[in-house]
Amino acid sequence: MNISLRGNIKEFEDGINAYDVAKSFGGGFFKTVLAAKINGENKDLRTPLKDGDDLELLTFEDDYGKWTYRHTASHILAQLKDFTLRQNSQLVPLHRTAFTMTLTLL
Repeated sequence: MNISLRGNIKEFEDGINAYDVAKSFGGGFFKTVLAAKINGENKDLRTPLKDGDDLELLTFEDDYGKWTYRHTASHILAQLKDFTLRQNSQLVPLHRTAFTMTLTLL
C-alpha cells in the first residue's frame, strides 16, 4: 500500500501502523516519535494505516507531540500515586501545556 509522508509516496506492506513506519526509517528516529497525524487527524501510533493515507510523524517539536508526552506522563504519575502515595495526593492540570502533582508521602 502507498502512504504519503510529507508529500513523498512510500510503499509499505498491508496492515502497517504509524509506529512501524517510524521504525522503518532506521536509527533511533522511532524513539522520538510520540504520535501521528493521519489525514490531518491526531492519532495514536498503533492506528492501522490504509492505502493512500497521508501520514505525519509527530515528535516533541510538534504541539500535539508535546501534549501526548505530557498526557502520558500524567498517567504514569497517577499510577505512581496509586502505588506509593496516599489518596489525598492530587494531580492537577495546568492549562494545556503543563501539570503539577501534590504528593503526600506515606
